[in-house]
Amino acid sequence: MCRRADSYLMDVLRRNLGVDHQAVLGWHDQHDRTTIAHTLADRVAAIPAFASSTSLFVPRGHLLTREKTLSLKRLVEFPFVSYPRGFAIRLTLDKVFDEAGLRPQIVCTATDADACKKYVEAGMGVAILAKVAFDPVADVNLFAMNVDSLFQPSTVQVVLRKQAYVSRSMYSFISTWAPHISQQMIRKVLEGGGTASDPRRTRTLPPIEQLARATIA
Repeated sequence: MCRRADSYLMDVLRRNLGVDHQAVLGWHDQHDRTTIAHTLADRVAAIPAFASSTSLFVPRGHLLTREKTLSLKRLVEFPFVSYPRGFAIRLTLDKVFDEAGLRPQIVCTATDADACKKYVEAGMGVAILAKVAFDPVADVNLFAMNVDSLFQPSTVQVVLRKQAYVSRSMYSFISTWAPHISQQMIRKVLEGGGTASDPRRTRTLPPIEQLARATIA
């Protein structure tokens, strides 16, 4: 895959991981909700590809950067920037806080990570976004904090139409960024001869950051 295509793919991932899209990539959160519409369930197949963790995005120098250990109770003391309701990461955010009996104050919403980061940079609040959304070059005024102990990883999936013809170039594209997904696995799922097993229970998926490192190299 050419470097330009790699950069474009990573730009799409940084902007849209956690957004409710029904395109090349799908998303499952830890509570098994899917962003693939139920009306498409009989027409598409989803193959788990990568695990995607989240980070807490704050302005550099923010009070939370001084904390040795983060807690939901501490986070809820600060205003939040988030995706609108119904978006994958927002569903996870609401669920985790709700189970803890807490309610974060969402002061504004945006439909992509770049916009959320701009609001955070402007001091409007903090944000839970996909870890891969952090760009060390562009986000010099932001700090991405580890929140793996508070929010479990989600699953990024390859989504294809069932019974569809998959060209050699498409197989090549998929294998370039997800070599652990074999042509045999894809054919089996698309032809209805089986379903991709849930990797969260059978094996550990490679982190989405691995894709970022591969495309930058």
